[in-house]
Amino acid sequence: MYRTIFVEEFNISFFKPEKDLCDICHAYENSSEEEKLKIEEEYRLHKENRLKARESKDRDKKKATESSSFVAAAFDLQKALPVPKSEVGLAYYKLKLQTYNFSIYNLANNNGVCFM
Repeated sequence: MYRTIFVEEFNISFFKPEKDLCDICHAYENSSEEEKLKIEEEYRLHKENRLKARESKDRDKKKATESSSFVAAAFDLQKALPVPKSEVGLAYYKLKLQTYNFSIYNLANNNGVCFM
């Protein structure tokens, strides 16, 4: 029933945010074959470091779920949101107030908190 109403009748779906790309990944993915050969070693080391960081995060998450004296958390500072929101170009550049969304996610108990 959900699928029929939201997907077929109204064509509504949940937004899937794009993953952030770091500068190294972005440069590699948008490079020509010749440029990729030049930065291949840097990219390979970068991928290895990414995997090591992921493994470390997984170990910390496991430790946090097993011990109440250890906390593993992930932090994210999302993009600046102009206030008030405006689609007009000139007004956009004259705005001085920006709102930031700082999120903290507890990996052990899956609780997330946002601070704006």
